Amino acid sequence: MRLVVDASVAVKWFNAEEWTDRALALRDDLVGGSIELSAPDHLLYEVGNALWRNPQLSADDCALALEALLNLGVDLRPPSREAAAEAARLARTLGVTFYDSSYIALSELMGAPLVTADGRQGEAARSVTPVIWLWEYGGPPRGRTGGGGGSPPDGEGE
Repeated sequence: MRLVVDASVAVKWFNAEEWTDRALALRDDLVGGSIELSAPDHLLYEVGNALWRNPQLSADDCALALEALLNLGVDLRPPSREAAAEAARLARTLGVTFYDSSYIALSELMGAPLVTADGRQGEAARSVTPVIWLWEYGGPPRGRTGGGGGSPPDGEGE
């Protein structure tokens, strides 16, 4: 099973936050080979930025976390003309940032559900591609996609 993962999920592999347990289960499924994860290659920079903003992490901690991210086997996709054009269209159509729309575009183009903990991005994405809310992730056989009732918990992703 292939999924597209965004930075709101990947950062939880290194920062203790709400839903970190679900993010770690997703990571463990990747490492165990029961799922494959893809993301635009700027995932590394978004995660790096979030880690840098954590005052509890040193520069060395951030560097080690980013090295670990690179070693996990996430399929980091470089930009393509097709993905960039679709991301630009979706950013305008859905009213999300270009960064967020790049995850949505990749999910759409790959035909793979988007896994996110970002409520605004996930809500926008649902009109384009299947969404698996991180807090609903239960592993490959039970992962649910967002058609109904999967709205983010109050305050999540704002």
